[in-house]
Amino acid sequence: MAEEIDTNETIEWSEFELIPVGLYDAEIIKIEKEESPFEEGKVQLQIHFKLNHKNSQGEDTVVRRMLSRTLNPKSKFFELVSAVNGESPSKEKYPNGITVSDLSGKSCKVIIKNQKSKNGNTYSKIDTFLPLAK
Repeated sequence: MAEEIDTNETIEWSEFELIPVGLYDAEIIKIEKEESPFEEGKVQLQIHFKLNHKNSQGEDTVVRRMLSRTLNPKSKFFELVSAVNGESPSKEKYPNGITVSDLSGKSCKVIIKNQKSKNGNTYSKIDTFLPLAK
């Protein structure tokens, strides 16, 4: 049930802190299914990564990346699976595909870039997934 709002209520500015561009260690801490903002009826994965970076308040930095549920060498999901497993997935090794729960808690390196959205806001985005050094 909706609650009536006090029209004199002030909504204060919230701080949005960009992540400095660079290479970070990242751990997958949560995976959710979300409806695609681009294709009606399509479901994508919203993957939450905890970075080895603290924000200005000393808190862990978490960044999310939406990925389509596509497993082929051109997909970002394939790039992520390759990074967390340290090798490219193959049909021989995963004949039935990748189980999403196998990714939880896994780590890789990520490259963060800051880019502008269509409405002109700048945000931090995981651009590339890389394996951890062996």
